[in-house]
Amino acid sequence: MQKIKKYFNDFNHVTAGPCRAEYIVGALIVIAAAFMFCFTKDFKLTVTQSLDFNDCLFHGKLFRYYSEINELALSGHYSKAWPQTLLAGANYSIINYATVGLICLPVYIFDRLFDLSVSVLVYEAIVKAAFAAIMIYMSKIVFDIGKILKSDEKDAGWTALCFLTSPVFLFASIIISHLDIFSILFLLLGIKYMAKGNHWLELLFFMLAASYKPFVLLGIIPILLLREKRILYLLRDAVAVMFGILLQNVVYSFDPGYQETQKFMSETYGFIGRFFGVGFAFKRNCYDSTVSYFIVAFVLICTAAYMIRKVRWELVFALPFMVMGAFVMFVQWHPNWMVLVVPFGTLMLLYTCNIRITCIFECLFSLLIILVTALGWLHNYDVRMLNGGVIPKLLGLEINKNYMIHKVLLRKFPDIPIDIYSSLLCGVVLGMIGVFAYDCIKRKNMCEAAEKMRKWERYAVWCRVLPAIGFMAYSLLICFL
Repeated sequence: MQKIKKYFNDFNHVTAGPCRAEYIVGALIVIAAAFMFCFTKDFKLTVTQSLDFNDCLFHGKLFRYYSEINELALSGHYSKAWPQTLLAGANYSIINYATVGLICLPVYIFDRLFDLSVSVLVYEAIVKAAFAAIMIYMSKIVFDIGKILKSDEKDAGWTALCFLTSPVFLFASIIISHLDIFSILFLLLGIKYMAKGNHWLELLFFMLAASYKPFVLLGIIPILLLREKRILYLLRDAVAVMFGILLQNVVYSFDPGYQETQKFMSETYGFIGRFFGVGFAFKRNCYDSTVSYFIVAFVLICTAAYMIRKVRWELVFALPFMVMGAFVMFVQWHPNWMVLVVPFGTLMLLYTCNIRITCIFECLFSLLIILVTALGWLHNYDVRMLNGGVIPKLLGLEINKNYMIHKVLLRKFPDIPIDIYSSLLCGVVLGMIGVFAYDCIKRKNMCEAAEKMRKWERYAVWCRVLPAIGFMAYSLLICFL
């Protein structure tokens, strides 16, 4: 018995980085998630519009792309899954469609040259393969960041594996199949070159990250304020980071369809209004407004970042994570936006002393994100996403419409109030922020002692992945029972 206990202790408490088999298992999980699942409604529309971008490029209509898409949407070109309205318009910045179009370009050219009528499933497979490759490559970037910042390759290796197997990223990006993965790729490259001291490449990659998804600025701005205190230099860096957003807006301001789409999407989805959904009333006679908890928290965190004189890497990751934590708690988020939490939370593992409790919190956070998403976007981001995957379509797998086991399991559980999930989610977020804040203070006072307390545990790292693995396994189970 003692020998068995010793074996499991030695297996769990590691003295080196992950073995090659663990990286392979992590990569296989990513590939399985990519090819087994897809939220087809959004993904197919985006891929089709990216192919339409290629059409516009080769027909000299690149600068009126949004008008072309609006005409197609209103004519019913996308009517199989979308209504004949601007809901089927191009909702993303042009660089997203250009990137997906470029990924599909070789097959697109053969398709158009030889009139092959290539199935959308082929393009889906190509883009999902690209997503999986990007995810694996990003884990390599995380490893590089760890090696630059820490002399111990063990920390870099385990942090990279944690990113590769992040259940939130697997669910919100690889399984659902949104485009936020491009933004995170360039965000990580920006952090890598920031760690290497290459300021201009850092700004270039931050600019590209913001061009794909402006929400990423919520994490970048505290980093800029933490590192630079001179106002003119700070303004220069801010303009450089936002240059891609400004350029796209200027170029497509001459396209009437772009303005039409922006106005329609803003009124329909209310992106700005989401920031004011949670707050306290601010009334002054006829002036009636809401003070956003998120904006107040964001200002306080940015102020703290600017006031801190000594740049410490744990703060570079902890402060943006606090912003994203406030985003989760106070903003009506969309599931794919949750990938913004992952890079900062994962890189904090390089510095946190409490690795086990952080892994437990991440496991709970991922589980609650999946539950809240499945309940909040009922019949969309749930087990039915398996029906849209490449492999299930090829094998003829489909979720049983009667959901027999699903109904039986639901009857076995008590009627849990829906508020409990969101309350627990916010509690877990605060717990993670508390752990990171405690570790930042502790490292400042006793850096060497804090470093000795760090212990990687194999069980803790792999238990984090259970929410995503459980979702995937449960989805497959329903196909057969």
